[in-house]
Parts: sequence; structure tokens; C-alpha cells
Amino acid sequence: QKFLIKADRKKIETVLKNLIDNALKYSTGNIKIISEKNPDNSSGFILKVIDSGAGIPDNEVKYIFEPFYRVDKSRNKSIAGYGLGLNIVKKIIEAHNGTIEVKSEKDKGTEFRVRI
Repeated sequence: QKFLIKADRKKIETVLKNLIDNALKYSTGNIKIISEKNPDNSSGFILKVIDSGAGIPDNEVKYIFEPFYRVDKSRNKSIAGYGLGLNIVKKIIEAHNGTIEVKSEKDKGTEFRVRI
């Protein structure tokens, strides 16, 4: 199914790259990428990136979009990054008048849901 939106292609590519890269980094198995028509807006869509990783602790979910914030406090060198990706994603989505939500469950995984 095709979805047409008016958006900055490079910025949306950045959103996809960051969300997929995070899912791959923190997943212990499969990831799913799902797009569907936004039921609230005939010209919009919902994009879901779902991983089967360790999840994000409940008390940390509210901080993950802050610059330089990383759930991995150990700064594990095997997981590269500076903690900026999700902050950039949120700014891009908001600049497109969209929203981003996260649902996470310990030891089951995380779902990012983008609405544009």
C-alpha cells in the first residue's frame, strides 16, 4: 500500500535510519517495520518500528528523547552512539507536524510509533 505525504525526504530518511538502527542495536531477535494509513488523517500515515529487545525501563522512557540521554549507563563501547538519535528523530517528526510515541516492556521489546 502506498502513502503519499508532503515531507522532507532526507529528514524522513534520517528518522527511519535512526529508528531502525536503534532497533537493530538493542534487539535480541527480529524487528518489524509496519506502515499503515492514519485513521485520524486521510493524508497521513503511521509508521511502527518494533523490536524484541530488552525494553526500556518504565522510569527512563520519559527521558529517551532528551539530548545525550542513553539508557545504557555503562556506555558500552560495543553499542556506538552519543544519545542524540532519538532527540533528532523527535525534532524532525514535530517539524512535520507529527508525533512520536514509545511503548516498551521489559524483556519483551520496544515499539516506536510515528504519526505524520
